[in-house]
Amino acid sequence: MVTKIYVIVDFFVQPASVAKSLAVQECHELAAVFLLGKAKCEFAAKNLTSEASTLFTAAKYFIQADDKLVSTNSVNYEDNLNCAILCLLRAARVNDFITFNIYAYNRSMN
Repeated sequence: MVTKIYVIVDFFVQPASVAKSLAVQECHELAAVFLLGKAKCEFAAKNLTSEASTLFTAAKYFIQADDKLVSTNSVNYEDNLNCAILCLLRAARVNDFITFNIYAYNRSMN
C-alpha cells in the first residue's frame, strides 16, 4: 500500500522519472501509461514538440509490452499494439500541426 501511495505522489512530481523507473523494471505498459499522463500535461502547457516526443516514447513502450506478450506466448488481444498505433497517430497529428504553423509563419513573413 505504501508503494502505491509513493508512486501516485511521485507521479505528480515527475511522471517521466516514474516511467523510466517502470521501464527499467520491465513494466513497459505501465511506463507508457505514465508517459500518456506526461503527454497530457505537455498538451495542456501547449508544448507540442515535447508532447509529440512523449507520445512517440509511449508508443515504443507499448510495442515493447506487446513484444513481451508475444515472446512468452501469452494471450494477446493486441491492446498494447492498438495503443501504440493511436499514440503514433496522435504524435503525427501534433507534428503536422507544428509543421503547418511553421509554414504559415514563413508565408506571413514573405
